[in-house]
Amino acid sequence: MGAIVQQVSTLLGVLVGVLCSYLATRASERERWRREHAVRWSDRRVEVYASYADAVKRMGHISLRICAAHGFGAKVEPLSPDEGISMLAAADADRSVKWELLLLLGNRSTVTAARAYNEVVWQLEKAAKGSEVASEDFDVLVREAGRARDAFYAAARRDLALHPD
Repeated sequence: MGAIVQQVSTLLGVLVGVLCSYLATRASERERWRREHAVRWSDRRVEVYASYADAVKRMGHISLRICAAHGFGAKVEPLSPDEGISMLAAADADRSVKWELLLLLGNRSTVTAARAYNEVVWQLEKAAKGSEVASEDFDVLVREAGRARDAFYAAARRDLALHPD
């Protein structure tokens, strides 16, 4: 009877060892997958944030160039409204596509900051399209666009944990 007890206890020891090994490997693999998943989506968010910022900045720059042609104090090369409006429409279509990706992958604070940046640039676009804007209001709008851009980048950096502000 002693030999059977010894064999059963040995078998139980092996089974416990196998079970522990399986559970440890499973936990390790799950954690590795989580890390890889987080890195993959973090990399994708970097691309989306940078791409969106570039699209909005392009819209703002085109708007500023058209506004310079209207006589506003923008320190950029003037662009004729006839030529610029079609460029602005193409830039807006590109921005719209990138906005949807940002909505999908961005966190709440980054989306909120992106929306604020976009709204200021829309005001510049309205000025470029001929909306009445006083010269001093235009200067304020340009400064607001810069602040909104900075706030968007700060929110994106916080989301990506790149470095604190």
